Amino acid sequence: MFCYKNKNAISLIEIAFIIFVLFFIYTFVVKQMIADMKFSDLKRSAAVTYTQLDAASRRIMSTGGYSDRFRNENDVIKTFAQGLQIEKICSNAKKDECWSSNWLWGEIDKPGIKLQSGQYILAELTSPACISNLNILHTCGALYVDTNGAKAPNLIGHDIIKLYITRKGLVPAGVKEDIINPTKGCDMIKKFTWACSAKLLGMK
Repeated sequence: MFCYKNKNAISLIEIAFIIFVLFFIYTFVVKQMIADMKFSDLKRSAAVTYTQLDAASRRIMSTGGYSDRFRNENDVIKTFAQGLQIEKICSNAKKDECWSSNWLWGEIDKPGIKLQSGQYILAELTSPACISNLNILHTCGALYVDTNGAKAPNLIGHDIIKLYITRKGLVPAGVKEDIINPTKGCDMIKKFTWACSAKLLGMK
């Protein structure tokens, strides 16, 4: 009898290799594409809000900058409000309905803004002289922004982002200079942190 070997047959090793390649593509490419599509609306909303805040920030920077401008967090809110289309200013954001009622911070006693377009903004002041533990960025404080207001999901890295107020203007959390929340702190699939702010804004 003659033993015939089909040279076109696929071996088990080749099948395993093909499966591995497909798994790799799904894990590192397809899942990221799905995540990007899922958050496309949130990205657009974040971009719109950031554009408004950045314009207000540039106005502030053109009139002396941030250093020693703020005595307290209410000063931060009032200063930014001058360059925004606001619906109302709140001395207590959560109590006065300038922040989502079901978010994780519990009783928020920080001042805030509700924009006419529905977004919420909270202010935090950490160093009036803009000298803090984030010495690379020289932060004065931060703005916490719910980019779609009262709408769900009200989660960090999804619709809630963090923008540092720095000597050079507004900088989203998650940029390479951010030593507390480096870019690797967000993969937009399973891991959501403040670092997602930069990714949502395309500034990672």
